[in-house]
Amino acid sequence: MVRHDLPGVGQNFQDHILALGCVWEYVTPLPPQNSAAEATFFWKSDSALDTPDLQPFQIEMPYASEVHGST
Repeated sequence: MVRHDLPGVGQNFQDHILALGCVWEYVTPLPPQNSAAEATFFWKSDSALDTPDLQPFQIEMPYASEVHGST
């Protein structure tokens, strides 16, 4: 059921896929210093594309364990 005719809404909708990676725990805890997004770049999934269609991120998130407690 269409409630409002809004041309263009959702036209640039894109999937945001979250893929897990490496998880590690430092022996000596580091002071809080991450910005959550440490690195990013643009990439073409097909070299025939005019512009990149992928933007991977390296993200650091606090890791809590039974030894170090929760954050």
